[in-house]
Amino acid sequence: MKYSCLVWDLEKLNDFPEGCVFEVITDCTSVKSLLRIKTPNKHILRWQRAIQEYRGKMTTVHKDALWKNLHQLFGTNLSFSTAYHPQTDGLAERMIQNLEDMVRRLCEYGLELKDLKLAYKTFIHASFNQTPAILKNLWNPRIPQDSIWKDLGEIPPTAASFQGILEKSRKHEARCMDDSFAYDKNKCDNPHATPDFNIGDLVLLSTTNFNKIEGFENIKYYYFRTLCY
Repeated sequence: MKYSCLVWDLEKLNDFPEGCVFEVITDCTSVKSLLRIKTPNKHILRWQRAIQEYRGKMTTVHKDALWKNLHQLFGTNLSFSTAYHPQTDGLAERMIQNLEDMVRRLCEYGLELKDLKLAYKTFIHASFNQTPAILKNLWNPRIPQDSIWKDLGEIPPTAASFQGILEKSRKHEARCMDDSFAYDKNKCDNPHATPDFNIGDLVLLSTTNFNKIEGFENIKYYYFRTLCY
């Protein structure tokens, strides 16, 4: 469906005053099937060539506010993304996602993030035959050769170096799994923290968060009296 809208006052786009006129172009035979209203207005105003002329005079900010408020009236919440998205097909998107997953597993992503971002920005993409840095900033960043991390390996990597990277990643994954299992076992074996005081010791309790001491059973006086005395 295609939605078109006319507003008499551009400065009141966020408020949508009574003077605004909407034109909805759709295949629906009934207005009730589109709008959530029981009694639609019988005065239907049809605009044809004025829609395109009015759109051409609007700025990007006005168009953004216009479509957000229009879809909000229809019960749709729009989330516009302003991130950089190159025009690629679905196969390229899946390949990029797989490459990102491989990069995160084959290297220390936090330490090599700057070098990876630099390599991505200065690499010529086959879809538009330019680098992302050229398209976004109109120039390619350049850094001294000495500042590149020496442990990045060969570019492109050989079979031997790639085998070493795989073996290193397997060991790192096994070590992370062992640490995760040990942490979970420790949490299950010790569900509660061991207090550093014994029964009969005098302790000071902070009642800052006890806003309703008399309203809850678990924080009444007799509940923690047995623990302290």
